[in-house]
Amino acid sequence: MDLKKAFDNVNHESLVLFMEKLGFNEIWCRWIRQCIQTAYFSVLINGSPHGFFPSSKSLRQGDPLSPLLFCIYDVLVFADANPENSRGIKECINMFNSCSGLSVIVNKSEIYFTAGDLRFKNQIVSTLGYPEGKLPIKYLVLPLITTRLSTGDCQPLLGKIQKKIAMWSNKVLSRSGRIELTNSVLNAFQLYWSASFHIPSEVLNRIERILINYIWAGNSQQRSYHNVGWDVMCMPKAEGGMGLRKLQDINLACKFKQLWNLIKGNNTLWSRWFNEKYVRNRNLWTIKAPSIMSWGARTTFKHRDMAKNCICYIVDDGKGIDFLTQPWHPDGPILQQYPEGHTLRATPTNISVDQIFSNGSWDQTLIQSLPAWIWRSVLWRFSIRRKPFKSLKNEEDWIRNNFKGKLQATTALRIAFNAAIYHIWLERNSRIHELKSTHKQSILSDILFSIRTRCIHLHLDEAPSFRGKCLASNLHLSYFKATKPAKFCSWVPPATHLAKLNTDASLSYVWGGLGGLISEGSGKITAAFSINSDPNPIQKLELEAIL
Repeated sequence: MDLKKAFDNVNHESLVLFMEKLGFNEIWCRWIRQCIQTAYFSVLINGSPHGFFPSSKSLRQGDPLSPLLFCIYDVLVFADANPENSRGIKECINMFNSCSGLSVIVNKSEIYFTAGDLRFKNQIVSTLGYPEGKLPIKYLVLPLITTRLSTGDCQPLLGKIQKKIAMWSNKVLSRSGRIELTNSVLNAFQLYWSASFHIPSEVLNRIERILINYIWAGNSQQRSYHNVGWDVMCMPKAEGGMGLRKLQDINLACKFKQLWNLIKGNNTLWSRWFNEKYVRNRNLWTIKAPSIMSWGARTTFKHRDMAKNCICYIVDDGKGIDFLTQPWHPDGPILQQYPEGHTLRATPTNISVDQIFSNGSWDQTLIQSLPAWIWRSVLWRFSIRRKPFKSLKNEEDWIRNNFKGKLQATTALRIAFNAAIYHIWLERNSRIHELKSTHKQSILSDILFSIRTRCIHLHLDEAPSFRGKCLASNLHLSYFKATKPAKFCSWVPPATHLAKLNTDASLSYVWGGLGGLISEGSGKITAAFSINSDPNPIQKLELEAIL
């Protein structure tokens, strides 16, 4: 909206009132009041001043403070396109006119519609009385758009940088001087845009080429030989670089800052709007992006996973820190540490750390100890889901009462329980006597390896049960009938003028290996090799050994 003779009609009292509502300091508001209300004016008649009178309204043009004060009255109104909102906007504008003394110039003001529901467009235009404008338009140098920022939308940014370089091209500047101007001035243009938009990579690449040409040739259009690459130029000076910053990093840092403002709850206008529009008091990390969402908001949501890896919470009293989803734990969010089906995943959502940790201890109804986590992880391999863990003694009684007989799955479960108890006991001794601790995933891997090595003898002479099939799948065991006795063979040397390559591969349940050797006719080994590998199929490992 364009305001009519704004400098001449500003109401002093309304100006101070607006500043107080915007949070300006009381002392500052009092200073401004004195500056605008104690001014006296004289009128020049035939070159001579006449009169000396005060002013009850308006701001003095030419005063450097006046434009800054007038920015308070910069008015933009956003609303859903419906008749009720249009009538409400009309009432607000009338109230604004009456309290500020400013009136809107209808012919110089415009109303813009996005590509949404336009059923009431004609009715809204008629109610407000402003002509319809077309997007995009410029506001504070930036384009106001409703779609994805395109390369064409960024032409003003490219032109601004090239224009500034053209002004400097006539000056005799050393390369060090051009680097400082690039860091302090040219990067600021892109930073200003990145604070509001996620600039396309194509535009950033073009800006980088312009900056490189200017640094090495002194002109944005002239190409020259580059002594070092752009990546080296962007390294810190202490590491041999030029101290420049990658534009992609600046672009990404601005997105992270937006997420940081949302996480910290900073009371900015954008943060309040984003929370009310999309978050709505839910967890920022876990909510799904709404299907109807602006392009800028969608890019903010897309950077959540990347930003999460760069954030760690320092737990004080635990209030406001989500127990499951936020990275307050040194190993990362709790949900990322525990697989599907774990009891912790049944913890109520939106529960904070302080609700679980109180009076110096954890709420054991929600948090499991190390033995409980290990034993439940073992049970999952048997496709067994248990109720909340009480004690290992209770688990032992449960196994004795429910898993009797000589079935393969039953025997394997008893072996698993013994292996779990043994490795938990080893970890207990290590922590008490050696003051060393092992990560729980490593303990679990050792237990599963022990189970596999002790279950290899569990062959089937008939079709396995369903639980037996699940066990075989989860523990990578193979059920097979008894085979014929093994045959032994001897090594045969090659002819005297030839060499012989022998290869082999081996496979356990956690790793694989392959190797080979080259020998002469006399039996002397001339070369040999061995390689560790992932537990791939044995046929693949043997083929890799030959190749």
